[in-house]
Amino acid sequence: MSNKKKKTILIISILILGIIILILNIILNVAEKKQQENLIKYELKKQENDEYYKGKIFPAGISKLKYLYTKNGGIINQDYYYEQLNSLVKYFIKISNNVSESELETFYDRNRNSILKNIGTNDKENFSRIIETIKKIDNVIGSFGEYKNSEIDTENISFEDGYCIFDTIIYFDNYEKGITFKTYFSLSDINKSQDKNIVYFIIK
Repeated sequence: MSNKKKKTILIISILILGIIILILNIILNVAEKKQQENLIKYELKKQENDEYYKGKIFPAGISKLKYLYTKNGGIINQDYYYEQLNSLVKYFIKISNNVSESELETFYDRNRNSILKNIGTNDKENFSRIIETIKKIDNVIGSFGEYKNSEIDTENISFEDGYCIFDTIIYFDNYEKGITFKTYFSLSDINKSQDKNIVYFIIK
């Protein structure tokens, strides 16, 4: 093979190698850019999810509740229930530590708005039953501890007077038997009044 031919083959080989390296660099850059874009999307989605989960509690059984609620004409966003449940749990722990039966009357008179906001209703008899339940259990276990988990009794969902009615059972670290709250979830906002929210809880 002549030197000229060898030179030509060498130049072509170098060009082909250069083109291959260039293509590989382009592919790697595109892949890296795509990976970075996906990472940014993932982080943004995670932040959105973190924001969404803040201030809400999602009990077991929510899929069946959502299905039956919607099937029976419910139009209120399910988030109302998750947010009200979160408020109830925090408030329950707070009053279990800070309110005695002897202070009940005074506390109720001074805190009707916060009772309405956190329990969903400021009905005095209901609030009294909640305090009685707290103190009865407190006398046995001393303290509820922190919230552990919750569930909906999906076998006991009914519909009456514009409400979806069901039991929400809340479990605490030191009280695994759970406390049952009868839950009223309005099918529309026409049931909202000055003494009840769209979602409210009562002790049986």
